[in-house]
Amino acid sequence: MNWSFERFILVGIETVNRRAEISPEVSADKLEAYTASLGATPGGADNFRAFIADDVKPWVEANFRTASHDAVMGESLAGLFIVETLLTQPDLFDDWISVSPSLWYDDMKLARQAATMMQPGDERVYVALANEGYRHEEGVERFVDALKASAPEGWKWSFVPLGDSETHGTIYHTAALDAFRMFYGTADREYRPGGDLLGREAEPRTAEEQALLDTECTAQNTIALTPEAARSGRERLFYRCLRLDLGPRPRDSNWVPGGPEAED
Repeated sequence: MNWSFERFILVGIETVNRRAEISPEVSADKLEAYTASLGATPGGADNFRAFIADDVKPWVEANFRTASHDAVMGESLAGLFIVETLLTQPDLFDDWISVSPSLWYDDMKLARQAATMMQPGDERVYVALANEGYRHEEGVERFVDALKASAPEGWKWSFVPLGDSETHGTIYHTAALDAFRMFYGTADREYRPGGDLLGREAEPRTAEEQALLDTECTAQNTIALTPEAARSGRERLFYRCLRLDLGPRPRDSNWVPGGPEAED
């Protein structure tokens, strides 16, 4: 990861039949149709949440040194599971990364009800969308509208549409990298290059530059800028703490990654 993220423990949870295990329940009159469409009987999401809460998280905490700050990430039907968990059991995680969630599910029920289901807290929510179209896109847009209109005061959220460059089958890794940069990116420094790279003798480090290098990076002394701006003003940035604005841009968002609130 090139030392560009905070340290984290990555836990993968494999499903046997994801369409059954992580899908929400549907009403009785829709069950037969959804079972035929999915090739599995839906409705296992509550049990899967209980498995995470009662088995997975306690095992991780018992075997690893954790920081009591937990995130969850998933795409498509797993993205739907993440949104449902955010709305129904928000104490299970702190950060939520939902990639092209299947919010078309059950006549967009979760997207329609999201505004009335959001609970107070300090949740951080990242939503990305591929070139889905149809009710898949409509459901996500409805959820984003709910965030814009009704997200509780403590929530920080961002929506990144990637439909111009990613499909349902390609979006996951792009969105995952973007979300990790947004939530867990750390400050970096621009170092003075050596003589071979410069093509001339390198100047010695000044006392001011050494003082900058000896100072720990914090949200208060970190400069936010784009890679383009860093390249054009490189020499004046040597040894300073930089938070580079990398990757795609959010379309809608209510927070600035790396701002003073990041250290709260």
